Amino acid sequence: MNTPLALHHFTIADVTPLELVPIAAETGCGAVCVFVDSPDLPPRGDEAPKPMFPVVTAAIKREMIQRLKDYGVIVTNIEFFPLAADTNLEAFRSKLALGAELGARLAVTHVHDTDPQRAIDTLARFGQLAAEFDLNAGLEFMGLSPGCNSLDKAVSLVQQAAQTNIGVAVDALHLMRTGGTPADIRRVNPALFSYAQLCDGPALADPATALDFDRYLEEAFDRLAPGEGIFPLADMIKALPAATFYDVEVPSPTLAAKGMAPQQRATRAVTATRQLLAATGRM
Repeated sequence: MNTPLALHHFTIADVTPLELVPIAAETGCGAVCVFVDSPDLPPRGDEAPKPMFPVVTAAIKREMIQRLKDYGVIVTNIEFFPLAADTNLEAFRSKLALGAELGARLAVTHVHDTDPQRAIDTLARFGQLAAEFDLNAGLEFMGLSPGCNSLDKAVSLVQQAAQTNIGVAVDALHLMRTGGTPADIRRVNPALFSYAQLCDGPALADPATALDFDRYLEEAFDRLAPGEGIFPLADMIKALPAATFYDVEVPSPTLAAKGMAPQQRATRAVTATRQLLAATGRM
């Protein structure tokens, strides 16, 4: 495998960005995916709003760059840039600039705007803005984003946005819960894929609940490591281009609540992912 395996910060969101880097290196990951922007959690009482995810800020930029250099780790993706009906793309400029300074290759976006033409136009303009910083853009589909809730919708939006730096991201959880299959991946032009995220999930007692918002959201924030569930991950990997960038995205607050430390959770997730990739000839 020529591309580095990336540890997504979402996997161990209870550590800081600076703490993430050595953990990634120690687990054998040559890359990380980090947040440079985050929605705020609902405030409690008189508390000031807090970001949902730990972010790399301008205040720690220099230390983060040095930390990456010291451990020989690169940044692949920066999160995340949601596109809604009222999104002000200029508000993303400083975050994209920060990501570029970290050496990132790609900015992750989701489309929440359900107006088809406006969504296409906004996605195209986001790609153009990312290109100003020599960044690619990855469009991630999921059942939680109404403007782009399937692989087919993501492919259509990317094709119609017609920007060479925009590609489709495939998250195993979102592919499976939105009714997608590895066969669907094979029908897509391989050049359209930008990266993939690996995790696993259980069989649902009632498949009709796959898109139930609360159930889906809970699963997105608490996932299984590859090999622990029923997703056809090997077939998914074989259907993707050989040079695909892979992220380990396995958040597990259940294990954290049981006392498993971030290093242990990261090692567990990365080891399972590496075994899967090795078994499919991609590592």
